[in-house]
Amino acid sequence: EGSGSAAAAAAAATATSIAMTSDPVSFPPTAAPFSGVLRVVPSGGEAASNSLLPPMPPLPQVPQQQQQQPQQQPQQMMTMLPADILSAFEPNPLTFDPPGNHGATAAGAGAGVGAGAAGGIASMVMPGQEQMMGALGGTLMPSTVSAVGGDTPTGYYVTMAAAAAAEVPSLEDHTEAFSNLKVDLAELDFGNDDEDFIDHDEGNLNNTSQSGGKPASIQGGGADNDALTEDLTHSCEGSQTSQLSLSSEHAQLLAMVRSALDLVVTFRAERREGGANGNQSTCDDAELHHALGRILYKHFSGNSSLEDGGVSFTTDRDKKKNVHVDVGSSDDALDDDIEASSRRKGRRTTVGCTAKSNDDRSGYAPLLDFGYPIRLSTLVDCLVKSRSSPNDNVCFFASTEDVEEELREMLEKPGRYLYDAAEAVYCDGQLRFAKDKLYGRSEEVATLMSAYDRVIHSKKEKRGIALINGYAGSGKSSLVDQILPRLQSDRASFVYCKFDIQGQEQPMSSFFRALDGYCQNLFDGDPTLLAEIRGAINYALGPSVSLLKGQVPSLGAVLGRESPVLQAAETTDALNHISYSLRLFVRAISGPTHPLVFLLDDLQYADKKSVDAINLLLKDTDTTSLLFIGCYREESVSIDHPLTEGLGDIAMTAEMPMSSITLSNLDKQSVNDMVSESLNMSRRLTRPLADAVHAKTRGNPMFVRELMASLYADGLIRYAATVRRWEWDIIAIREKDVADEVVDLLVGRMKGYGPEIELVLQVVACLGTSCDPNALCLCFTDEDRNSTSVDSCLMRLMADGLINKVGVMYRFGHDLIWQAAYALLTSSSKQQSMHLHVGRQLLKNGSEEERNQMMSIIADQLNRGVDLIDDDAERLLLTRMNLQVGRKELASMSFLPASLYLLQGTILVHDEDWKDHYQMCLQLFTSCAEVQLALGNSGETVTLATQVLTLGRSLQDKLGAYYALIKAKLLQGDVDESVKIGLSVLGQLGECFPTRVDEAKIGKELMETEHLLESSSLETISKTDAATDADRVATMRFLLLTSRIAYTINPGLNLLMNLRMVQTTMAGGLTPESSFAFSSCAFALCSIDHHDLAAFCAKVSISLLGRFNQKYAHITIPTLILSILAYRQPLQALVEEFRKAYKNAMAVGDVDWAIVSIGQVTNVSIFAPERGRNLGHVQDEFLHNLQELSMYNHMLFSLYVSPIKEALSNLRYVESSSHVSATSAGVENPPTVCFTADQNHMVSVCASKNLKNSLRKVYCNRMWLAYLYRRYDLAAEFATKNQKFAAGNPIYAPIETIMETLYLGLVAFAVLRERVRLGDSSFDGGEKWTKISTDVINKISGWNEEDSSWNFQNKIDLLNAEQAFTDGDYPRALEKYESSIGNAGKHGFINELALACERLGLFHQSIGNTIEAQMHLMLSKQHYRTWGATRKADDVHHLIQSM
Repeated sequence: EGSGSAAAAAAAATATSIAMTSDPVSFPPTAAPFSGVLRVVPSGGEAASNSLLPPMPPLPQVPQQQQQQPQQQPQQMMTMLPADILSAFEPNPLTFDPPGNHGATAAGAGAGVGAGAAGGIASMVMPGQEQMMGALGGTLMPSTVSAVGGDTPTGYYVTMAAAAAAEVPSLEDHTEAFSNLKVDLAELDFGNDDEDFIDHDEGNLNNTSQSGGKPASIQGGGADNDALTEDLTHSCEGSQTSQLSLSSEHAQLLAMVRSALDLVVTFRAERREGGANGNQSTCDDAELHHALGRILYKHFSGNSSLEDGGVSFTTDRDKKKNVHVDVGSSDDALDDDIEASSRRKGRRTTVGCTAKSNDDRSGYAPLLDFGYPIRLSTLVDCLVKSRSSPNDNVCFFASTEDVEEELREMLEKPGRYLYDAAEAVYCDGQLRFAKDKLYGRSEEVATLMSAYDRVIHSKKEKRGIALINGYAGSGKSSLVDQILPRLQSDRASFVYCKFDIQGQEQPMSSFFRALDGYCQNLFDGDPTLLAEIRGAINYALGPSVSLLKGQVPSLGAVLGRESPVLQAAETTDALNHISYSLRLFVRAISGPTHPLVFLLDDLQYADKKSVDAINLLLKDTDTTSLLFIGCYREESVSIDHPLTEGLGDIAMTAEMPMSSITLSNLDKQSVNDMVSESLNMSRRLTRPLADAVHAKTRGNPMFVRELMASLYADGLIRYAATVRRWEWDIIAIREKDVADEVVDLLVGRMKGYGPEIELVLQVVACLGTSCDPNALCLCFTDEDRNSTSVDSCLMRLMADGLINKVGVMYRFGHDLIWQAAYALLTSSSKQQSMHLHVGRQLLKNGSEEERNQMMSIIADQLNRGVDLIDDDAERLLLTRMNLQVGRKELASMSFLPASLYLLQGTILVHDEDWKDHYQMCLQLFTSCAEVQLALGNSGETVTLATQVLTLGRSLQDKLGAYYALIKAKLLQGDVDESVKIGLSVLGQLGECFPTRVDEAKIGKELMETEHLLESSSLETISKTDAATDADRVATMRFLLLTSRIAYTINPGLNLLMNLRMVQTTMAGGLTPESSFAFSSCAFALCSIDHHDLAAFCAKVSISLLGRFNQKYAHITIPTLILSILAYRQPLQALVEEFRKAYKNAMAVGDVDWAIVSIGQVTNVSIFAPERGRNLGHVQDEFLHNLQELSMYNHMLFSLYVSPIKEALSNLRYVESSSHVSATSAGVENPPTVCFTADQNHMVSVCASKNLKNSLRKVYCNRMWLAYLYRRYDLAAEFATKNQKFAAGNPIYAPIETIMETLYLGLVAFAVLRERVRLGDSSFDGGEKWTKISTDVINKISGWNEEDSSWNFQNKIDLLNAEQAFTDGDYPRALEKYESSIGNAGKHGFINELALACERLGLFHQSIGNTIEAQMHLMLSKQHYRTWGATRKADDVHHLIQSM
C-alpha cells in the first residue's frame, strides 16, 4: 500500500521466474492489496493422478523466450533473488501466527509489502516457487511432509512475515465484545473484478494445499494453550515435519476451535436472551446460519482491515419486530461474492459437500484455502452460504445446537478431524470402514457384558451362555469382539470355534480345532499360566489325554511329555471316549483363576454331537468360570435342527439362565454414523446419502459396506482430490437398481473383476471356505497359469477384503462371500463340472507325494462331480481313493469324513465289481458298516452288513459284518435277535449252546471247568502261549460279545459262556479276551457261592492283564473283581474303587461298564453309607453322573437308572416336590411307598423284552421299599415276583444279592407274623415263607462265618431278632435287636441302625411297652435323618404321633 509501483515490479519479476518452472502458480499481477489466498498445485500431483477426477486441462502457454531458458536447480534460482530474500532460506524456526492476530513484524519482507498485507495466511509451495513468496514478503524453510506422512521432500512451508504473534482471544474476551461485534467480511479483499482477476481455477490450478496445505504451526497466546498441549495425544503417527513441534501446532489449532465453540455458545445465549426480552424473534434459519457463519469466518480467517463500524443486518422478521442484529459494515459485497459462487456450483455432482467448482470466479475463499482442516472449513462454508443458496440445501445444520455439536466432535476427536496426518489417512481417496466397529449396538453390548460379568466377575453363575441371533452380516462376531479387551485384565482365555458351512467334518471337530488353536496360543503365551493349566490338565485327564492328543495336536506341546496310552474299548466307543475327554479338558482349562470364554460362531451349522457336548459342558457342575457365546442365524434353524432341541434343553435348566441377544438391522441414524465415519465427513452432510443407502439395504451392516463399495466402484461416490472431500450423485444413487440380498450384490461385484479373478474365485470356492495355496496353484492348467497370475489375483482379492490369509491358508472373509463366490457357478451342472475339473487337475498336476497329501481333497472334488464321470477306469480309481481316504480317517477316529468317503465308495460299486474287484468291495462295505455303527446309524449298518453276508465268500470274510450286525441289532433294542445271531456265528465256529439252560447243564459245564482249573496252577496259566488259530481267536471275540448281551435276558446262558471262555483259553491258548473271561467267570461263580474258585479265577485274571494291549483290562476286570470283594471286604471301602472304575470306563468310552460301575457306586452308597456322606450327597453324585451318561442313549441306561431313581424318590423329598416335612407341617397323611407311571412303564418295557435280570432288580428294589414303609402285603407280592425271575438265573451282582437276601428274610418274618395277627387266610403259603426265612438265615450266617463279619453280623442279628419275635421268644428277640443296633453303629451302617431301632420300637409297641417304643422310634427317626432319608423319617414321626 505504501509503494504500489515497486510491488508491481517485484510481482512481474516473480511471474517471469515462476514461468520457468513446471509448477505454474496464479497470483494477482497488480499492486492491489493481496487477497490473502494462495493456491498452489504441483504438477503431476494428487489431482493429476486421481482417476476419479476429470482430466486436467492443458497448462497456460509460456512465452517462447521463457521456454528456451534452461531450468536451474533451486540453489541457482536463489542467486537470481535479492539478497534479502535469500536470507529466508536460512534454517530459521518456522512460525505462523493465528489469523486475526495483527502485529507489525515484517522481518524478511519484500519491497512494497506492508505490515498487514497478508493477514498471516500460510500454504504450501513447491521448489521453484520461492521467488513469489519472497516478493510478497514471506519466510520459507524446507519441509519433508508428504501426502501420506512420508519423508520425501516435496516442497516448502511458508509463513507470511507480516503476521505477528498475538494471543488468541479468551471466552471472556469474546463474551464481553460480542454484543458490539461488527463482522465486516467485505474488507477482506477477495480479489478484483473478473476483468482484473486471474482465475485461480483455470488449468485446474485451484489447489487446496493437499497434505501439506494447513498451517504448519500456530503460535500465539491463549490461556488454554499449555493445558491443551498436554491433552494432545491424538497426533497421527508417521507425520514427520522437520524442526516442527506438532504438539504446539495442534494446541493452537485446538485453542481456536475451542474459542469458536465459545462463540457459538454465546451466540445462542444472546439469541435466546434477546427472544426472552421481546427484543428479537427467531430469524429465518438461513439468515441465522449465515450470520453465525460470518462470525466464525472472521474468527478463523482474521483481517486487520476489518473495522468495528458495522451496518445493520436485519431479516424481514426482525424488521417487523424492530430487532437489530450487527453483522458487519459491508456485507453486501461479500454476499454478492457468495451468491455468485453458489450459482456457479455444480448441483448434481457435489451433493453432500460444498466444494468449489472449477469455474468459480468469485472472490470468496473457503477456510480450506487458508490451510484449515477440511471438516472445519466445510462447517463454516455451509453456514456462510446458507442464505445465498437456500434451495440448494447447502446448509445441513438444522440449528445452532447442531453447529455446537459439530465443533464438540472435532474437539473430542482431533486426531481424526483436525490434524494433518489424520487427514492423510482418512482422506486419501480410499473408501474405508472401521474394522469390527459397532454402530447402534449399545444395548446389545451392555447385555453381553452383563452375561460376561455374571460368570467371570461376580461369580453368581459358574457357567453361562449368551446367544446372539441375527441375519448374516448383522455384526454378531463384531459384537463379541467388544469383550476381548476385558480378557487380558481378567486373565481369561478366548477360544474361537467356527462351524463349517459345508459340514464336511467329523462330530465335534470344530471344538477340537478351536482347542488346538487355544493350546498353541497357550504354549506361546504366559509361562506361568502355561504351567498352571498344564498341571490342571494332567490331573483332570490322566491317561485319557492320550486319545485327546490325536484330536488336539498342540496339546502335546502344552504337556511337554509323553502320556500313557489308553485306547478306546472299541471303535464304537471312540466317540464316547472323545466326548468324555473333551469335558475333562474343559474342566481343566477353565476356573476362577483362568476363566474361559468360548465363542461358537455359525451355530446353525453345528452337528448334533456338538450341540450335545455344549449342553453337557453347561450342565457339568464340576466346570466353573466358563462362558459360551453362541452366534447363529434363526432363519437357518428349522424346527428339527439339533440346535432347536439343544436350546430348549438349556432354557429348561433353571440353574443355567440364558442371555439372548437379537441383532436387528440398523436404524437410519446408525447407518449415517457408519457412512459419516467411512467418509470422514459430518453426519449432517452425509445424511441424504445414508438415508438412500439405508433404504436399499434395510440397515444390514454388511450390506451397507458392500453397497458403498459398489457405489464407489461405479463412480457414484468419488473422492475429489482438489478439495479433499467426498462427492456423490444422490439422484443417481436413489435411482440405482440394487440387489435385494447382499449375496447378489457380492456376485455383481465379483463379476466386475473380470474373467481372470472370477476364475480364481470359482476355484477357491470349490475348495471350500479355506484352501491351501499349493492346492490352489495345482488347480490351474498351464494355459491358465500363462494367462492368469494367481498370486496377483489373490492379492487383489485380499486388498478388497474378500479373502484373508490366516497362517498359510486362504480363507474367505465371511461365509456370505463364499456363498457369493460359489454362486458364480450359476447352475448345478456348472458346479459339478468345476469340481470335476479341479479334482482332475490336482490328480494330473500333483507329484506322487502331493497327491498322497491331498488325497482327501482330490477325492472330495471328484465325488462332487461324480455324475459327470462316464469312464469305468476313472470310476474304479475314485472308488479306491474313497476306500483309502475313508480307512485313513477311520484310523484317526474321524468318523464323519470316513463315513462320507466310504458311503460314496459303496455307491460307486456295481454288482459285477464284487466278482472282478472282490477284496476292494469287501473292505469297503465292511469298513463302512463299522463306521456307520460308530456313528449310531444302526439301519445303515444292517443294510451294509447284510450285503457283505450275501456276497461274502467265506466265514472269515463275513465275521466283521456279523460283529457289526449284532451290535446294530442291540442298538435297535432287539436283544433277542442279537443273541440269536451271536449263537449262530458261534455254532459256525464250532461252539454250540442249548436254547434252554437248566441247572443240569450249568452243573456239567461247572464240573468240567473246575477240573481244568484244579489241574493247573496260576503260574502255568499265566505262561500259556497265545492262540494262533484264527477260528479260536474269533470264537473268543464272539463269546465275549454274546455273553455280555445275554446277561440281561438269560443269565444262565451268560454263565455257560463264561465257563466256555475259560475252557477255550485253557485248551487253545490266550487271547485278548482271556483276562475278561476269567474275571467274568469269577463273578458268576461268586453268584452261586463258589467263593474259593471265584477267588482263584480273579487272581488269574489279574495276572493276565499285561499280556495283551487289552481293551477291557483296566475297566471291566476291576468292576467284576470289586463285586466279588463285597463278600470279603467292608462294603464302604469299595465305593471309591467303583468310582475309579466308572471314570476309567468313561475315559475309554465304554458306556456299558460305565453304567454298571455307576450303578454299583450308587447302590453301595445307599446300603453302606460312607462316613460323612448321606443320601443327599448320594443323590447329587447320582444326578451328576446321569448328566454325563444321558447323551449316550444306551439301552442299559434306563434299566440301571430307573430302580435307583425309584429308591431315592421314596426315601427323600425331591426339592421341587410339593411334599412338606411332616415334622414341620403337621401332615395328617403319612408318607408311604409310591411308584410313578414312568417307573411302571419301565417295568412293562422290561417284561416285553424278557429282560429277566432287570425285572429281578426292579422287584427286589420295590420289595425292600414296601417293607420299609410297612406295606407287608405289597412287599410279599414283590418278593414273590422277585423269586420268580431269580429262579434259573443264578448270575446276579453280589451287592444286590446281599440286599435281596436280607430283605427277603425280613419280609418272610413280617408275613408270618401278619398271618398270626390277621388269620391264616390273609396270606397264602405259610410253609413257603417259613422255608424262605430259614434259607436266608442259613445263607447269611455262612457269609458271616466264612467271609466278612463286618458286613453281615448286624444283619444276621436283626434276622435272628425277627425270628425270635415271630416265635414268641421275646427275651432273645430283645437281645438280638440290641446286638444288631450295636453292630450296625459300630460298622457304620447308619441305614440298618435306623431300621433296627424302628423294628425294636415296633417290637415294644406290640408287647405294650409304649414308652420304650416311642423312645426307640424317636432314635430311629433321628438316624433316618442322619442317613438323609427325610421322607422315611417323616413316616416314623407319624408313627410316633399315632401311638
